[in-house]
Amino acid sequence: MFLPRDPERGAGRMDVPGSVLLSAAIAALVVGSLLFGEHGAGAGPGLAILVAAVAVLVFVAYERRTPEPVIDPALFRHPRFLAVVAVAFGYYFAAFGPLTVMSSWFQDGAGLDAVDTSLLLALQPAVFFVVSATCGTVLQRVRLWIPLGVGTALCAAGCAGFALLGVSYGPAALVPSLLLTGVGAGMVSPVLPSAAMRDADPSRAGTAAAVANTARQVGLALGTAVCGGLLIGLSAPGRREYTTAVGEVGAVAALVALAAAVAAVVLLRRADKGAPGPGSRPGVTEP
Repeated sequence: MFLPRDPERGAGRMDVPGSVLLSAAIAALVVGSLLFGEHGAGAGPGLAILVAAVAVLVFVAYERRTPEPVIDPALFRHPRFLAVVAVAFGYYFAAFGPLTVMSSWFQDGAGLDAVDTSLLLALQPAVFFVVSATCGTVLQRVRLWIPLGVGTALCAAGCAGFALLGVSYGPAALVPSLLLTGVGAGMVSPVLPSAAMRDADPSRAGTAAAVANTARQVGLALGTAVCGGLLIGLSAPGRREYTTAVGEVGAVAALVALAAAVAAVVLLRRADKGAPGPGSRPGVTEP
């Protein structure tokens, strides 16, 4: 039995300008978010965010004109792909961005040492592994809004659980947050790559998966910068009590994840109702 040979393809050129513009936009956004969280509104954060906005606009304009873009703009015509990108950003922001804040509170707020702090934080990846390993196959078969929407909403609920610090000051106060974010992230991660590639043209499937993964990394970078910066800024002398500041950081992360979950459900419902867009693969339907 012989398989037909794939047609030869010419070597593609690397989109250097697009890569540079995208990297500059992400870096400026992270720096601006960190400065804003730490110092509030001012010239520094404003300039960084302005640079990020300009870089994004130039990047979009360039990508729409270059024959070999680093990110094919056609991918964003699909509501399902937009939902995947929103979730990828939101659940990483909420599940993993506040971990530095949790670590700081366990040691400075609850008085734990580094070993005990590490053991408590390990609850999240342990739950994440169990859920993704045992439920991944099942989650691939259900409607996409369940793992993406519900999983991201659980991450939001976990961050909202920071409010428990106002009731209990013991180390156990943040355990529900670790468990909920672990379960939520464990629901999303197994289905995200295949969901990203579902509506992509076969030649762009790898790009679609890479964009979703990039959105996760941007969510992690921004989540860490925003949560860490906010904690420093809010807990500065003369401002809020440390525990109150941690709770407010959790509220911000919860809002980001909740917005991503709502956007995902709305976009996925639109994708279910609409006809397949350009680049859809025939015969592939929503489970």
